[in-house]
Amino acid sequence: MQNQAEPKANDDSSHRLDERAIKRLIAKQIENRCETLERQVAMLEAILRRKADLQYLSINEVCQRYRLNHRRVKEAIRIGAIEAAARPNGRGGRTTYLIRADEAERYWGSGLPV
Repeated sequence: MQNQAEPKANDDSSHRLDERAIKRLIAKQIENRCETLERQVAMLEAILRRKADLQYLSINEVCQRYRLNHRRVKEAIRIGAIEAAARPNGRGGRTTYLIRADEAERYWGSGLPV
């Protein structure tokens, strides 16, 4: 009969340990999820700030801002050094290029000889 009583005592203590371990595990998972959500929120806020700050410049505006000529700007677009959105003006008309201001600053603001 003593053999049966001993396992019950062990079961109670191990049961309490299991409950504590489970509670710690749950708390850790909640903490990890909160940290993940905080990182995701920060990342989304950064993306929204960046999108709000986006500004597009025409080739003329880029030339004025960085003291360049059209040929240099068009050459940089042609070789793919910077991205530009091309917008054709009507049939056979000239193409308007829109360049992101941050791209232009990164490329010409650094003092690169282009």
